[in-house]
Amino acid sequence: MMNYSIGLDIGGTKVAAGIVDEEGNIFSEIKLPSKTNDKESMFEQVLEALKQTLEDFKGKKEEIIGIGIGLPGKVDRENGIAVFQNNLPWANFPLKERLLEHYPEMKIHIDNDVAVAAYGEHFLNKVNKETLFTYITLSTGVASASVLNNELIKGNGFSGELGLIPVVSELENNKLRPLEKCTSGLAIEAYGRKYFEDQSLTTKDIFDKYYEEDEKAKEIIASVSKSLAYGFVSIISLLDPEKIVVGGSVAVHHPVLIELIKKELEELLIEAQKDAIDRISVSENSDAPLIGAASRLFF
Repeated sequence: MMNYSIGLDIGGTKVAAGIVDEEGNIFSEIKLPSKTNDKESMFEQVLEALKQTLEDFKGKKEEIIGIGIGLPGKVDRENGIAVFQNNLPWANFPLKERLLEHYPEMKIHIDNDVAVAAYGEHFLNKVNKETLFTYITLSTGVASASVLNNELIKGNGFSGELGLIPVVSELENNKLRPLEKCTSGLAIEAYGRKYFEDQSLTTKDIFDKYYEEDEKAKEIIASVSKSLAYGFVSIISLLDPEKIVVGGSVAVHHPVLIELIKKELEELLIEAQKDAIDRISVSENSDAPLIGAASRLFF
């Protein structure tokens, strides 16, 4: 008998849901816009996503063993509580408890979105459970998550907060800045608006200018890649992962950034560490967060 679980990827713009089997195949995937007016509207949209996904599923519903959920921000994994999400109207929202009222027969597991993306990449890349695997997201924020023996390395709660590591930023007169503040998509956008004196520019616009060989854009992206390289050195020096996958919208849409980071790493790493550069790749799995959320029910 094949087991299935429902994966939910909940964010500030969309709710994605799909039924996933033990091999990582997705069935009945749907996406609905998030309704962030208030906590109940948002919860009702989650219920609607689940309802539509189950209605579309052609398999045996009794083979669905649970619901796995990925959420941005801080979550209480043990109690299934959405503690704080800056783009959702939930504060200490008892998500697991509320879902059990509608699906009492289901196991329910919630986790941070970066963590479930890491689980998804680990699952889809068929990484050996004894391999130390690290996922790094470069998006509106910067964070990481590492998996060993099919479990997230959690520490005391702030494990993986790569974006908090202080690094030197050339665009900030070589001052120390939290990595996220000088390298995220939002940071790139802010630098672009400042240096081009145009408040309408987006992160994509800055990269477009970079591809057009614009000198200001090249300066911004060079600084960002160098600061990110310092963060990667921290990961490699502290954990030395056997595989590193980089995801998130900035990395996936602009893989040139990863190539620039690798060039910086050639200068920053000692000779014995440089083999780590070949262990870095860009994610090819847009459904990794959904699959990762669902996969937690299989362990």
